[in-house]
Amino acid sequence: MTKTVVDIVNFNADASCLSSSIWLDALQGGTTSKICQWLELFVKNNKKVSLGFTGSTLADIKKFNPDAINIINEKKDIFEIILRPWSHDISLYRTDSLFIYNVELGIRTIKSEFDSVSNFYLINNIYIKKGCHEKNITYYFHQGWD
Repeated sequence: MTKTVVDIVNFNADASCLSSSIWLDALQGGTTSKICQWLELFVKNNKKVSLGFTGSTLADIKKFNPDAINIINEKKDIFEIILRPWSHDISLYRTDSLFIYNVELGIRTIKSEFDSVSNFYLINNIYIKKGCHEKNITYYFHQGWD
């Protein structure tokens, strides 16, 4: 069995300690923006990376810097897109149906923007609580994402 170590970059602009003004500033400037410069470093160095955008983070990128999405779509050999929920939030108080909605909305959003999306799902580290959410995630792992 071969083991491969991969870089995974987890984008949760909605749950990070990064201020909104710094995040939105990183999206400004089209292909000269900080986010595009960062993506181009992976391309320049031919360094493969798995990227996990929450759906809400991706909505920001689509609105304020679609060039970043274009870079990722043009370099499928560099960027692997992994599935994420819409919102990276504390789900402990969420009902089962809202949990599923958050997951499905994130997946639909990601698949609508990227030409190639892996079947891997990067779960929020606090998404699974004893009981209700355990069975939902187990269902998704067994049934697939489509």
